[in-house]
Amino acid sequence: MLCAFSHGGLDMRWLWLGCAGVLLGGSAGLWAFGRTDPVLPGLDRTLSQALAAWQERTPDPDWRSRAQAWRANLQHPLLTQALQASWPPPALPERVPQGRWVRVTDVAALRTAFDQAQAGDVIELQAGDYPIAAYLQTPRAGRADAPIVLRGRPGARLLAQGVMALKLTQPYWVIEGLHIEGRCRNAADCEHAMQVAGDAHHSLIQANRLLNFNAAIKVNGERGRWPDHGRVQGNWLENQAPRPGDAPTVAFDLVGASAWTVEDNTVLGYAKGGGDHISYALFMKGGGQGGRFLRNRVVCAPRPGFEPGGFQIGISFGGGLTDPKLMRPNVAGYEHLDGLAEDNTVLNCNDSSFDVNQSAGVVLRGNRFLGGGGVTVRGKEASAHAEANVGSAALHARRGNRLSVASHQRWRPETEDAQAALEQLPQSPPTSP
Repeated sequence: MLCAFSHGGLDMRWLWLGCAGVLLGGSAGLWAFGRTDPVLPGLDRTLSQALAAWQERTPDPDWRSRAQAWRANLQHPLLTQALQASWPPPALPERVPQGRWVRVTDVAALRTAFDQAQAGDVIELQAGDYPIAAYLQTPRAGRADAPIVLRGRPGARLLAQGVMALKLTQPYWVIEGLHIEGRCRNAADCEHAMQVAGDAHHSLIQANRLLNFNAAIKVNGERGRWPDHGRVQGNWLENQAPRPGDAPTVAFDLVGASAWTVEDNTVLGYAKGGGDHISYALFMKGGGQGGRFLRNRVVCAPRPGFEPGGFQIGISFGGGLTDPKLMRPNVAGYEHLDGLAEDNTVLNCNDSSFDVNQSAGVVLRGNRFLGGGGVTVRGKEASAHAEANVGSAALHARRGNRLSVASHQRWRPETEDAQAALEQLPQSPPTSP
């Protein structure tokens, strides 16, 4: 048997690992490498011990990249063509202001209008560039029947030259129709297009184009207050190159807030070129509940050669976990409860297309995922239910986690053209394996 051989002409490190995979469960054993664990219960622990022993015996600085390449062969190849359709900007709603309609043409006028904003006002940026060195912060609240609206006319661009462009800390603000672009001298310094924090509940962010930020939209608690009941709708969030530095890289980064809906957005190019090389497209974590991801289109690697190695994850409840000091109180350690991801399309995320990490009661329904990885349920007491999904990779739960599957259709396209593959997706209801 090959496992008993030793020969100077072979790289015995890889032969030894290959034999371990065969002896311990065939190709399933290979899932232990990288960040994806095996389907077979208990196999990950055995292979992890074997891998540690092998590293000790035969140190190889490139072992992780080789293991990642080996693991990638078990997943569906990334799609390479027709991944970036043009964005049809959603039509902005007609506005009849309850307060003033303020049209601004330069940064000074914008800051004045912002500082003086009252419930019912509409602040409208006319075409032109607006360099933002210090971010704008909401001074007072709108009302449910009279929100404060900041909107852009075609050709209006906010150019963020610092940490972020906008910070929302008051409720009932609407941000719509803006083009916000990171233009920091050091690209890694451009953190957010906007941050929603503290009392900024019932925020609406719609029909914006947000380019080149580490975390384009950041939502988090502040001073013990949580900005619940927000909506992110019909936006285009894109990084035109992998993000440098070690800051978290994710288009929508929610920590601790509840009852947010993220729907009908396009997310492109969220890959991390520095630090731990782990990135996400969209996540909710930090102890909130009732969040929903609906009808979003995610492409982690939008063109050949875009992703610089590392791990790209699509839609996640739990993300990379939260510092306990930043968790919302009284959630028993769960990152998110009762989340829903429905009718989303995820392409070319080389780690997991859908990720459930230390979150419970999550439902994954009617989603499509092609190129890269499938569904992973992991972390303390994580649980999810998957129903009527179609994808080109596996669904699995790590040891100690729960994943129920009502129906799932495994389908691999014959083409590398994303548009053609999506058109060929089976339309009939998936059947249980």
